Amino acid sequence: MHLIFIYGPPAAGKLTIAEELMKVTGYKLLDNNAANKAALGVFPFGTKPFNRIVGALRLSIYREAAQHNLDLITTFVYASDMDDGYVKSVIDEVTASGGSVKFVRVTCPIDKLLSRVENKSRMQRGKLMDPDMLKELLSKGDLESKIPFVESLDIDSSKHSPEEAARLIVKHLASS
Repeated sequence: MHLIFIYGPPAAGKLTIAEELMKVTGYKLLDNNAANKAALGVFPFGTKPFNRIVGALRLSIYREAAQHNLDLITTFVYASDMDDGYVKSVIDEVTASGGSVKFVRVTCPIDKLLSRVENKSRMQRGKLMDPDMLKELLSKGDLESKIPFVESLDIDSSKHSPEEAARLIVKHLASS
């Protein structure tokens, strides 16, 4: 099982890139936001119970995918330091079954994030659409950092189309 872990701030284009990557690789896609929706009806976003449930759900999906040798792409908003334990548990879960995890960090200038956050496609998926809320999230936590203990391919989504980004990821995977 191979897992491509695409991370970066909200509205950076992670899911759009993941969908293009899915088309060229045939990998299955676990959208970070879809996992969040499962817990949101019961627990407020970001609370300890919410985070535990969402983390356990994702890890369970990775475990099952590994047992069935399904390759996956997932998206994630990484908050420096806060999410290190979760990322390590993802690596442990996937590698325990002989799988591998490759990391891709999607970056984008803040002005572009703020203009993208209001895109209608985000509304259809129930994603964050409030520029003020995005500014607040970006000011409260470091959502743009690299995960310090893994190697990541960096892609600036303001400089590459989703199709180009997918091709860069495939090329990177082939060389590593």
